[in-house]
Amino acid sequence: AREAAKASRGYNSEATQQRLEETFRQHMGGKVPHQWQADVSEALLVGLDWVREDL
Repeated sequence: AREAAKASRGYNSEATQQRLEETFRQHMGGKVPHQWQADVSEALLVGLDWVREDL
């Protein structure tokens, strides 16, 4: 999904993950999100409805 989004609309996963972390920190008193929280948020942004790590 990341590659398809990159090809179709210039999506940048690293920049998105950074921005998600910054936004999370702003709203959660400086706390860093767990990686799974950032992954799920990103998956929803690119149009997935679930994430599977073991593929």
